[in-house]
Formats: sequence, C-alpha cells, structure tokens
Amino acid sequence: MYRRLSKKQNTHFNEIQIDSERTFPHVLMFGNQNKAEKMLIRILTAISNYMPDLGYVQGMNFIAASLLLILCNEEDTFYLMIQLLK
Repeated sequence: MYRRLSKKQNTHFNEIQIDSERTFPHVLMFGNQNKAEKMLIRILTAISNYMPDLGYVQGMNFIAASLLLILCNEEDTFYLMIQLLK
C-alpha cells in the first residue's frame, strides 16, 4: 500500500517538495541529503494520499523527518505517522 500511495501525485505535491527542501538541511542522512529528501517527499505524499481529508499540513515534514532519522525506514515512518495522525 505504501509504495502505491507514495507514487500517486496529488494537489499537495508542490508544497511537500518545497517544505522537504527546507527540512533539516544541515542533517546529512545516510550520507546523502538528496536521498533523504526524496524519501521524505514519498512519505509525505503517501500520507496525504492515505488521509485525503487531512492532506498535507505544514509541520508534518519535521515530524516525519524526525521519525525517519530514528527509524531509518520509509515504510515504518509512514505507518507510524498514520498512527500518530489518527
């Protein structure tokens, strides 16, 4: 489910992309900031597709990025975010 939702474009994509670029720019994750940014975009896109009534809200990027730093796994971060947002 995560992979399908993370690839589906929606109206929040541009905002997610802009905010992801600004999320922890000084933190080098997995030795590649570009890779971490793409992971965060996929996670936030999947969340906004899974919860269309909520969509994307500014601030989600910092919560998701913090969880991603701890869990080091996109899919786990997605499912934990869903539980937190319910």
